[in-house]
Amino acid sequence: MITNWWWAALLSLGLCVGCERKPEDLEVWRTSEGGYAKMAEWAQSPEESDAVRIRAVQILIEEHQPNQLQPLLEAITDEAMKKKLVDGALPTVQAMWDKKDWPKIDAGAGGLVKIEGRSESVGAKDAAYFLQPHAEGASQTAFETILAQWMSEDQDVRDQLGVTTVGQVAPRAGKQAIAMMLKWLETTKQPSVVVDKIATASAADKNTELDGALAEAIRKRCEAEHPNLSPQTEVAMLKMNHENIVPYLEIAIQDPKSPTKLIDAAMDVYARIMKDRAGPLFSKLVAEKTDLLRWVSATRLIEIRGKAGALAAANALPLETASYAKPEDDSFKKESEIFCNFVNSELRSQDVDPTSVVAQFLGSSRWPVVVLGVQCAKTTGAKDVKETLVAMSKDKTALPGWGEDKSLGELAADIAAEL
Repeated sequence: MITNWWWAALLSLGLCVGCERKPEDLEVWRTSEGGYAKMAEWAQSPEESDAVRIRAVQILIEEHQPNQLQPLLEAITDEAMKKKLVDGALPTVQAMWDKKDWPKIDAGAGGLVKIEGRSESVGAKDAAYFLQPHAEGASQTAFETILAQWMSEDQDVRDQLGVTTVGQVAPRAGKQAIAMMLKWLETTKQPSVVVDKIATASAADKNTELDGALAEAIRKRCEAEHPNLSPQTEVAMLKMNHENIVPYLEIAIQDPKSPTKLIDAAMDVYARIMKDRAGPLFSKLVAEKTDLLRWVSATRLIEIRGKAGALAAANALPLETASYAKPEDDSFKKESEIFCNFVNSELRSQDVDPTSVVAQFLGSSRWPVVVLGVQCAKTTGAKDVKETLVAMSKDKTALPGWGEDKSLGELAADIAAEL
């Protein structure tokens, strides 16, 4: 039995013996074994006429073989011929695109409207993606327009259609692409994934102005969901590195309704973006909050400013004794121990001797700072301040939030005895 591809080969030989191959001769190879490889071969061959080479490319596109285009075009060194092939492909791509038969979202039907058979417009989009880098002038604009229109709506669905994703398409879709991807952030259920796609597209396009627009889009998304951000939105927030996200971070950090996890994540991003400029907000939280957020803010100050941050945190503590007895009677005792442990470990990791900070704490005129100095003397093993502690033993200042009746002098004497 003679297979179809043998019939095609024999027919092709019969047509072409002693004559030049014609574009119509290629038709029999559409469904023949090895037919697509022959199309690619003829498209590259300088022995074939321009008409045959152009038709071979058109047939590959019509048969939804976009992956054949890139190696084919890259193998052609004759730039004038390459331009003819790309320009010749445009009418085919445009005709397929104009069918607009891609799967669509039908809100009324409650789901995706499926297209029977393969979508010609999806095939056109894929072909436009591979042709665009080799196109010039009007052809390049036409391919970019198709790709931009593809990105204009239903991106979550279109990202899954064909052999190229929306993220891949974006760098080849012209100046409109980034704006459309930013619009995608307003509706997608996967904002973190879209952020990654935008970043990749931006890098490919060398777009240095995108960070601000991206952070602005994520800020709006966060504000709309606040205080219960979806996991994907929270991850997207964590990826931001531009100050346009800062107004939301300040809301998230200070809002009593914010979940602890959100506050911690927002603090991470805030500290990373603002660096030393984060100090005023964290100092404000140390001064005004009476819960654990006060001490978390204090540790953030130390992380970003080291020794200076430890001093700033201590000096921001309020003098009003009532703020240290909440939420538990021994809250100040517990939290000051946590603070001192952090001072010890963090400053040592920054190659700073924590005992120098202890000495400065003990020399303060503010009683909360002195209390931290006494506590941190124990944590850091600061034997150099032992005499200072002994000299404080008669200090009658009462310690709020300690869970027991103890004066500052008594605490200093106890710790001095341990050093």
